Amino acid sequence: MGIKIGILLLLVSFNLFGQKKCCDSLACKARAEGLAQKITFLVAIVGKCSVDPDPAIKKRENGELLIVLKGENNALYTEFIKTVNDVKTFINDVHQDECFMNALPEGQYVNIYNWLAYFDDPVKFSSAEFCSGFKRRVEINQGAANIFTSCATNLGSLRGYVGYTFGKKNNCGGKLRLMAGPAFFLRGNTSYFAFSSKLGVRISDVDPKNFPLGNINLFGEFTSNFNHFQYAALGAEVELGPIGLNFAINQDIYSNRQGFLIGFIFANRKIKK
Repeated sequence: MGIKIGILLLLVSFNLFGQKKCCDSLACKARAEGLAQKITFLVAIVGKCSVDPDPAIKKRENGELLIVLKGENNALYTEFIKTVNDVKTFINDVHQDECFMNALPEGQYVNIYNWLAYFDDPVKFSSAEFCSGFKRRVEINQGAANIFTSCATNLGSLRGYVGYTFGKKNNCGGKLRLMAGPAFFLRGNTSYFAFSSKLGVRISDVDPKNFPLGNINLFGEFTSNFNHFQYAALGAEVELGPIGLNFAINQDIYSNRQGFLIGFIFANRKIKK
């Protein structure tokens, strides 16, 4: 009811001051209709926005819908958040939303505005990162070995990981993730096939203005070919959806010499059942 009254007052105020309507401009009208069509499609997938009077219940119920969407289709989830922000920006910039309102199908109008209002709530949304279950990724790393000696040499790797994030089923915001998988290393002119494992700890989310981009995590790592090639490492990582970057300082167990690797992450996705 409060949303409808606010919209009515907004429209009346602009009629009083005789401002040009958005629908009088072909470009503005096309933008309004495009946004209306896009958010209608996305909201139909996300579902009905909870309007429970208890803020905690509303946050939990809507958060669960968003977590499910992110787990099933992260790209669609990101597009939904972006579209909500685009609609709010459009309404604020144009200073009227009558044209946008008229372009919405009658059956979806209330639910769409409920979602817009929900993202205006001054609350911190639950983390959409470190969701429980399995993920897989590929990592390419480049750096150097023996960096504090006169025999510093090139060090590079290609690794494939399968990881498991600990937590309640279908929940995000976990803290611990264990990853393991095969690795190919090139140190100087010598190649090694090895097994790499990594323990990650989420320390923060990257979500400016509640727009989820990714997370920052710290990790410890151990790689071995079960012979004379063994490395331990500590590092930090930024994950941004399917891609990411990390940096690690490593220690050669046998020579007791240090090196570093800078990594690029790709194909970082949840494994669907």
